Amino acid sequence: AYRNALEDPALLAEAHARGRPIEPAFGNEVERLIAAALDQTPEILAVIANALGPDTL
Repeated sequence: AYRNALEDPALLAEAHARGRPIEPAFGNEVERLIAAALDQTPEILAVIANALGPDTL
């Protein structure tokens, strides 16, 4: 039901008309996005840890 609602053409058109486009992601795509976000160099992880504060990563 959730997926059907987010892919409903009328809902997507209304959201776009209101300046709030809906771009849902499901299953394998979400998994790929998370894996890509977590695949960072040690240098980038250090920058993130420094920005977030101690004991965050």
